[in-house]
Amino acid sequence: MLPAAAVAMSLAAALSAQPPAAGFLRRPSPDVLRVMAWNIGADSVVPPEGQIADPASTGRPSQFARVVRAVSPDVLCLQEVRVDASRLARMIGAAVALESGVTWHAYQAGVDTAIVSRYELAARSTTVAPGGIRPRGHVTALIRLPEGRGAPALYMTCAHLQSSNEPQHVAARQQHADAIVSEIRDAKAGRGPVPLTARTPFMILGDLNAVPGLTGFLDNLLAGRLSRETGAPAAGVDWDGSGLTDAHPSHNGSGPDAYTWRNDHDRFAPSALDRLLYSDSVLHVVNAFVLDTTTMSAADLDRSGMRAADVMRDSGAGIHDHLPIVVDFTLLPK
Repeated sequence: MLPAAAVAMSLAAALSAQPPAAGFLRRPSPDVLRVMAWNIGADSVVPPEGQIADPASTGRPSQFARVVRAVSPDVLCLQEVRVDASRLARMIGAAVALESGVTWHAYQAGVDTAIVSRYELAARSTTVAPGGIRPRGHVTALIRLPEGRGAPALYMTCAHLQSSNEPQHVAARQQHADAIVSEIRDAKAGRGPVPLTARTPFMILGDLNAVPGLTGFLDNLLAGRLSRETGAPAAGVDWDGSGLTDAHPSHNGSGPDAYTWRNDHDRFAPSALDRLLYSDSVLHVVNAFVLDTTTMSAADLDRSGMRAADVMRDSGAGIHDHLPIVVDFTLLPK
């Protein structure tokens, strides 16, 4: 038997000899649940009423259609979207057609976040964030999962928290985080508009505006702690009493970068503003990436049907804005 150090060195050498993860877009297995979150920028990806984006064309709606078609998610959490749910469902359905007679389900109500799903949305709720400088909030849905996914449903909170770094912005993010934690506590206790049964997997995702150095609210979300509570909570918010886990995707599944927002004309440095937090007692991540088409090879872009600037808000001005995050989950057995 080789010593542990030799085994580690052999493994490291084998990994370093492998080519970059060109297959990061492929599902690791047919039964994974693929979740995608993207701040799409003030309805910029929505085609004019009555029109369908042409994936062979240019412009943000066509870029979005190519990305969604290449990623082929099961559930999307979109931010900065104000169009109605039926229009969103048609827009996603035009990019990723389902089997005959089956349509996408969408929920958008009163805030700028939306959930779009291949699967039926059972219980749903909307929360307008308290203390926001601009109207922010989140939508929550219980998503019915098909047979064989390991659980009957998934609880998802799709959120858009207050941006920027002034004290009032930091306070608004913490108030919003408190509202999310309170709702999950109530749901786990069988209360509220979206009550949960034991071991129902859940996640919080979207543009959380996790500004570097100002992530106390994020620590509270992970721990399931309210800002008025001091010290560590008696138990974490996950079903096993632990905290939630941050998926921490990296660019294209293997790159050194992990930022999800970038604007080279802005005073803020690129950073991981967008997050996906999940209950790791019942969910297991098998693949995760921040999609960055700008660094993909020409061959990989061609195979995927995407173009180099597809994730950019304004390629002519050199503005990336938010990048999509994608995570593939399997559900852990009881």
